[in-house]
Amino acid sequence: MEIEVMQTNIEDCIKNHFLENKTYPTINELKNSITGIASTNNEMIYWLKEFIEVKKTDLISENRSESSIKDYDNLLSLVDDFQTSINSVIIISDVNKIWVQKLIAFAREKRTDFDKPKSKGGKYNLRGNLKDNTLKKRLSALKSCFNWLQDSKVISYPASINKVKIKPAKIIRTTLSKEEVKAFYETDFKDSKLNYIKSMFVFACYTGLRFSDLCALKKEHFVNINGKTAIIFENLKTGETCNININSIALEIWNKYKEDEKGNA
Repeated sequence: MEIEVMQTNIEDCIKNHFLENKTYPTINELKNSITGIASTNNEMIYWLKEFIEVKKTDLISENRSESSIKDYDNLLSLVDDFQTSINSVIIISDVNKIWVQKLIAFAREKRTDFDKPKSKGGKYNLRGNLKDNTLKKRLSALKSCFNWLQDSKVISYPASINKVKIKPAKIIRTTLSKEEVKAFYETDFKDSKLNYIKSMFVFACYTGLRFSDLCALKKEHFVNINGKTAIIFENLKTGETCNININSIALEIWNKYKEDEKGNA
């Protein structure tokens, strides 16, 4: 921390303490003013919970959905898991570039000893194995929390965390050829459930549908256009209307499974 900032914090501490209490601050209170900590409770978990409650109040006052709180709740779960893994209470003054890098490395790891969530008696809240985009959300949520902490005069923003970059993990993608997809479709399993799962996988391959969209398909989404069958529906994720022509194998799968009791495709 720069000398000027430290001096300002000390002067403010002495002035505010005297105005409020008519006494001078103690050595410990002056020490807290230097580090920027303005509360006797400096645990990271405590302040994350406080931050989330403030955000919830803001969302209600702005008449917005609480779905955006999920990123903050997931950050809380991640920090709680990290705290469990190092078997030590994390305080807000611990947070710097190196700490965040360790948090990210921990988040990337898969929790091999995860059997059930912490809320049900397990060791961890999350399974780990977070991907790049999710890690970026967690880092953004952490920065938002510390911006709020600084605005609330709890602790100075740890500028070094701005230097942390999410480096893409090495990804190896394996794709199936058209011939392999067709060969897989022609494989007959004795178990009818396995044949159904196989057919849905192949149908998704030929249509490019996400699993959520595949599950939402209904009979009315299948239409005849100039003698050919197509799927017209609203994409659940983007809200855009999709028009997908389907080939003979996808049509064969559709005809085989279209008559279920729920009216779904």
